[in-house]
Amino acid sequence: MEYVKKETGLPYKCLCEAMRVPYANFKRWYRRKLREAPVISVPGPKKVPPFEPDLLKIDIACLDHGRKRTHGTGSLQKRYAQQISRRDMDELVQQARKEMHEVSPPVMIGPTHHRNPDPPDRFLCFVPCR
Repeated sequence: MEYVKKETGLPYKCLCEAMRVPYANFKRWYRRKLREAPVISVPGPKKVPPFEPDLLKIDIACLDHGRKRTHGTGSLQKRYAQQISRRDMDELVQQARKEMHEVSPPVMIGPTHHRNPDPPDRFLCFVPCR
């Protein structure tokens, strides 16, 4: 790209358009080259060796799994950010949510009228156990 720029005198933006390379990507790669960093690298945080997947699975199982979303994944991701990528964490959470909903029947949340006059309360709340 630098050779073509020297030969033509055109700005980098025009050269990127002609070569169908996004200008933002080129600028990012160019800055990395100036810093003498790797131009292209794998996205996500670098992994650290001491990682215990069993603890992560327990933490994921303790989250509040809804039908489509799981509450608490953001804070869990922050805790494990140096050990597992966000994409891999999301995949594990989706798998756990799917398994949980396959095993347990749908749970009713909120007050439900109870027709039996024996209980002291007229309303029962069914809440998922943790």
